Amino acid sequence: MDMYRALQIANYIVSVAFRIGRPITNLHLQKILYYLQAKELVFEGIPLFNDTIEKWKLGPVVPQVYHEYKEYGSQPIEKIATEIIFDDKTFDIKPVEFNENDIEDGTKENITPDIISLLNEDPFKLVDLTHEHDPWKKDKERIENGEKGLKYSNEEIYDFFTEFPEKLYEVLGGS
Repeated sequence: MDMYRALQIANYIVSVAFRIGRPITNLHLQKILYYLQAKELVFEGIPLFNDTIEKWKLGPVVPQVYHEYKEYGSQPIEKIATEIIFDDKTFDIKPVEFNENDIEDGTKENITPDIISLLNEDPFKLVDLTHEHDPWKKDKERIENGEKGLKYSNEEIYDFFTEFPEKLYEVLGGS
């Protein structure tokens, strides 16, 4: 399986939400990305995407994805973001429209049921749940004091959900 950019996966999540007629906010999108990354780390042993997840007051956030969708504030996302790709060899910047075919069929088959399951969860319930997870809790005071740039490591996500797999199942069902 290829490793994806977080915005590719985020755009796929938004496309699934549109397809099933479920509104999705940036907050909800962020929690779905976190749980998908956790499941991939636990069951596949590799990250789904290579972008960093940070510890924010409302739980896990992928900053790049957040900034792409922040114009919607707390309102539902209305349009799939155009990704801006920087080529560090040619120094070109090019816009890339989301293409669902850039995500392998096996990956889509693997994550789509989880996306639908997570879309059915209240986003603030997901925030509360992530606040109970040790990787966020251990930095709670620093986060609440406004410290920026606190990152989740893939290892701590893997270790936490390997030790407490029920924390995945409570939001993903038996998948």
